[in-house]
Amino acid sequence: MDKPFKTYDQLEGILSSRGLVLGSHVDGILEREGYYAVVNGYKDPFLDTEEAGDDAYLPGTSFDEIYSLFVMDRHLRAVLFRYITFAEATLKSVSTYQFCLAHPDDNEAYLKAGCYRRDRNYPELVSGYIHELARIIGRGDRKPKYMRDYLRHYVEDHDNVPLWVVMNNLSLGQAFKFYDFQTEAVRFAVAQRFQALYNQTHHGCRRITHTRLRKSYDRIKDFRNICAHDERLYCARVDKSKSTTFKDVMGDLQTVLSNEQYKSLCTSVTSQLIEVSSRLHTIGLDDILPLMGFTSMDELAPRDM
Repeated sequence: MDKPFKTYDQLEGILSSRGLVLGSHVDGILEREGYYAVVNGYKDPFLDTEEAGDDAYLPGTSFDEIYSLFVMDRHLRAVLFRYITFAEATLKSVSTYQFCLAHPDDNEAYLKAGCYRRDRNYPELVSGYIHELARIIGRGDRKPKYMRDYLRHYVEDHDNVPLWVVMNNLSLGQAFKFYDFQTEAVRFAVAQRFQALYNQTHHGCRRITHTRLRKSYDRIKDFRNICAHDERLYCARVDKSKSTTFKDVMGDLQTVLSNEQYKSLCTSVTSQLIEVSSRLHTIGLDDILPLMGFTSMDELAPRDM
């Protein structure tokens, strides 16, 4: 077997042989969190790249340090997820309003292909998306396994199900598709509203185009999935080029959040980094920040652009 099963005692023996300082509580942490999630997920900054051999740790590295980085990342996911929900709410609200403004006489225009963009390969994508929306409200070939009470109320007691009711049931990924599938006029109107919202709360003006908004939400939804699936966040790369960092999604969120929300996000992230720095001894924030895309903590100080 390439990777045979190992007991906790065997795993701790391996870690000790590689120079890691263990504590008395390692057993409990490994049992609750898992060896792979903690050690394999967060060991890299602590490895001695000058030392030959597999996974040799920097002198004096303790298991507590690796676990502290693991805990910080978990807290970061909770922080980022919270503010992404604010960004999600705004996308849903603005997209719904602008679409309904363009189709004021038809509460179910969202089920009609002619109300979406028709360029390139979008007609096929739109067709699949409409089927997805129809299934959510029980109109598709396959009935939904579960329907929320507010949807069931409209399905059973009204002649139609308005977009603002359906939108409440969509994931961020589904809401992003809805925005991206809009006609040029609606996409332009949505971007214009985001620009106006930004200028209302931030001390300065920013031009927000559809292209910029699309790229921002494309990354935001990917980072949202990392948070939702409890995956490693602080050094994550979500694009094919492996160039998009935590710093980039912070910039995306600055574009779509209010100034107050963004400043609060920066404060929360800074707090987590300061907390973990007090628990690290063999490495410091100068080793962690570049993995997040930052060069210094100063970049987390909110700046109006």
